[in-house]
Amino acid sequence: MSTTHADGATRQASTEKSAPPPTSPPRPTSWPGTRLLAATIISRGHALPTAGLSSGEALFSLKRVLAALEKFPGQTWQERWLASGCDTPDADWMDPLTKDWGGISAAQARQYAISGLTVLLCLDVIRPSYDWLHTAKLVRANRLIRELRDPGFEKQLTDYAHDHEISAPQAMKVLVILSKVMMHTGRSIMEITPDDLVEYQHATMALRGKGDGVDSAWEVLIRLGGFPKDTLPFRQATHRGQRTTTELIDYYDLKCQPVRDLLIRYLDERAPTLDYSTLRQLAYKLAYAFWQDLEDHHPGISSLDLPAEVATAWKKRVTSIRTDPWPILMTIRAFYLDIAHWATYDAYWAPWASRCPVSAADTKGQGKHKKKVRAKYHQRTRSLTPHLPRLLLGADEHLAFESERLALAQQTPLGETFSFRGQDYEHTPLKSLQYSNSYLGTGRVWLRDLSTGERIDQTQQEDFAFWSWAAINTFYYTGMRLEELSELTSTALFTYRLPETGEVLPLLQVVPSKTDAERILMVPPELAHVLARVKHRVRADSPAVPLVVRFDYHEKKTSAPLPFLFQRRYGVRRRVISAYSFAGMITRTIARAGIVDANGEPIHVTPHDFRRMFATEAVSGGLPIHIVAKLLGHESLATTEGYAAVYPEDVVRHYRSFITRRRAQRPSEEYRDPTDTEWEEFHQHFRKRKVELGNCGRGYGTPCQHEHACIRCPMLRPDASQRARLEEIVVNLQERLVEARERGWFGEVEGIEVSISAAQDKLAQMTRQVNLGLPGIRFGQPETT
Repeated sequence: MSTTHADGATRQASTEKSAPPPTSPPRPTSWPGTRLLAATIISRGHALPTAGLSSGEALFSLKRVLAALEKFPGQTWQERWLASGCDTPDADWMDPLTKDWGGISAAQARQYAISGLTVLLCLDVIRPSYDWLHTAKLVRANRLIRELRDPGFEKQLTDYAHDHEISAPQAMKVLVILSKVMMHTGRSIMEITPDDLVEYQHATMALRGKGDGVDSAWEVLIRLGGFPKDTLPFRQATHRGQRTTTELIDYYDLKCQPVRDLLIRYLDERAPTLDYSTLRQLAYKLAYAFWQDLEDHHPGISSLDLPAEVATAWKKRVTSIRTDPWPILMTIRAFYLDIAHWATYDAYWAPWASRCPVSAADTKGQGKHKKKVRAKYHQRTRSLTPHLPRLLLGADEHLAFESERLALAQQTPLGETFSFRGQDYEHTPLKSLQYSNSYLGTGRVWLRDLSTGERIDQTQQEDFAFWSWAAINTFYYTGMRLEELSELTSTALFTYRLPETGEVLPLLQVVPSKTDAERILMVPPELAHVLARVKHRVRADSPAVPLVVRFDYHEKKTSAPLPFLFQRRYGVRRRVISAYSFAGMITRTIARAGIVDANGEPIHVTPHDFRRMFATEAVSGGLPIHIVAKLLGHESLATTEGYAAVYPEDVVRHYRSFITRRRAQRPSEEYRDPTDTEWEEFHQHFRKRKVELGNCGRGYGTPCQHEHACIRCPMLRPDASQRARLEEIVVNLQERLVEARERGWFGEVEGIEVSISAAQDKLAQMTRQVNLGLPGIRFGQPETT
């Protein structure tokens, strides 16, 4: 495991090795089929379909292969096959079989060898490795073995695929996988076990770096009765859950048994107050970054009381290979101090209490490093924020482009061409299975760019553009974390009716994630539109959002089936979109929009950057920082200040010092979280600013100085559309003034004159106003010249 990562323990813990493949039993070398005599095999070969070859050519090929295998040692044909070396990975399997076949070309020799081996595979005479099966590409054998062992399965799968909108390439991929498993195990399709598919997955991952389609084959066998109905989905069944503290420590294979036991007990003490991700990082820092490093450089070490030169050398190694060594140093310091404290009331810890190798002076650089990191993030936020309107517009344009091109392609018959925005395309059929993958289970539209020859999976392109657009807009309007976006369900959207006005407000519930603090966000119309389109897309023709499970890669837990909003079809099953997929989609949208920085390089925006930009814009827009903290789900204002790149750090620091001194002189109950009543009052203030002649401009918490005599108030912002109403009021006031003078109500004359003067001033303000009309672009779109 590498120790040169820039962010040390966090990234190292997040890239911890996955569960090792299950230990497979030794491959058998003897079963009835592999013990048959050559004459019996040839006789049975007569009854097989020819798989595209003439009967004479197939038998001729079979005899040649059997004669070649008989030259190798072994009691069974499987032993001879293994002894030939053909089954060995990366071996030239053709040479041992065909080296004595003189007088024919290499291509013809390969054809004979594959034809003969096809018969042996169908008769279960040999069972090759997955490495050989992936290399040989036995198309005829795949088809023939299914016809022999499960003649009705292909028709059953075809009907199922048609009923569930699974594409023909995806169904064919499932058949190829099951055929290879049958040839490797000797089983029929309905005899294949979950362990067989897991073994195939690991073999394929080792060979090609991907196990594309295995989860689809797994799901098909569940649906068609090959696996029990209560079998877990593939990813849920193969994901390794939370490890015990013993497994977390033993993963690093420590040599000193007493220290190993000590670390396990220490984790047991800390585990109740930590989430699993933090516990795993703690195990990494203690077992790997600290003790295993000491064992590597000081073999035989067995005491926590480190000599000065050993402690100094370890700290030098930690600080020299990591840009941020302080989390590790602080963890080791806390480890020693915890043991010293626990030793005062628990005798187990007493023998381990010793001087801490990390002093307070060793950790002084942490504060300086945090300031640099915060300044770096602030500068990054300031540099990205100006690009945000262009990114939103780019996401809209990208989705519109891909949606329109897909709609036009769907209207174009296969094989014909069409033009779109000055570019010519051909709606081309899918000619080969190699162009298919498991991103989408429904039939997909493929295009060919006639100017470049590039093949385009248009259905996939439109799908990526939509989810990128949905994610970017949701991040922009909510500032939520990526994990919170993945956890959004259709039940998180609800409405609340204000009791005073009856107005219905759309709200969004954000479930607890990092801080275990639930919060409610008001949904602006733009976000409501986005979430409505997401819900409509996920539902398709279904009456409700499909239920899917979500695996939490941090906590190593699988959720219950829930109606997650950000889900899409992968193969034959729906899954929640992963964090890696979101990052890739956003990157493609940025590249498509052509957004570059001052150096002309494409900008890089992460989902968390949206959260920082949201905080910055909210604070810059005048929203109190403690309200922003509530919206972001922060427990501390200091965290929110670190997100909002608005003020220089020294200003924030001095202002906080001033606030601290002032708070010390005031009752503590004045500085508390807003109550529900106060929070509601904050919202109601902005709703009650609408008055008869316009809007009230007074700020929140400011009392009305004119006892709601709005016509006299300088804070009234008159609406030009209410000019006729104001002129009517002026006429009424003048009539009242005449009446007051006639009847001798001199106490009211002065007040009416003040009102008439104020009303005439408001009329003059309306005259000076210029009605620009409603803007044609949404908020946040960049200005154009």
